[in-house]
Amino acid sequence: MSTRSISIRNHGKHAKNEPRMQQLTHQKRRLAGASLALMLSVSSAALTQGATLAFASESDDDPVAEAVDAPNASAEISAEMIPLASTSLNACVNALSADLGHGSSLMDAASYDPVAERNAQVETLIDEAISHLGTPYRYGGTTPAGFDCSGFTGYAYRNALGIELPRSAAAQSGVGEQVSLAEAQRGDLVFWGGRGGVYHTGIYLGDGEYIHAAASGCVQIQNVATYAPSFAMRLI
Repeated sequence: MSTRSISIRNHGKHAKNEPRMQQLTHQKRRLAGASLALMLSVSSAALTQGATLAFASESDDDPVAEAVDAPNASAEISAEMIPLASTSLNACVNALSADLGHGSSLMDAASYDPVAERNAQVETLIDEAISHLGTPYRYGGTTPAGFDCSGFTGYAYRNALGIELPRSAAAQSGVGEQVSLAEAQRGDLVFWGGRGGVYHTGIYLGDGEYIHAAASGCVQIQNVATYAPSFAMRLI
């Protein structure tokens, strides 16, 4: 087996594991969110308790203050409880905002919105694809000087999202999660032909439209009513 074949096969395996990897990532982020809520709750409670005790100690009529035997007890409460609670809150904030080693913090992880992130990625991809409308079709082309179908999709995914796709349409059809054409979402790859016999690809735009490098001329937008794909693959 050639090095190229091994690379394509490994890429496909990696892509098939993506849903599981994404699920684990989302679980970690939900845990981060729970940790965030707990840490803020504990720190807020400590701060509130310290402030309440300090206020109570300053009231001559408060039974809590009267029950304190030591003459310097009120000073101990106001001097120790509030700074302790404040230190706890500061430590919490520092822990939440500290870099976890990959450019994000616990607070970032807790506020992560996978739907919003995917939508942003999709729009970046679509903007890149549409910017090449009118580029002439060129067999074997992989640059804006001329694209074939898989050269166009590979270039758009690489430039917009840093995702490397296999070179051919058939190989690209093995990457990601397969969905029916009826389930296709904006940003999905669409393919013509059955598995093992794929001969063309493009990028779905939504509302029954897709953009592709048409062999009949150039990069253009078409509707499924005039030239319908067979299925779609979801990569993001």
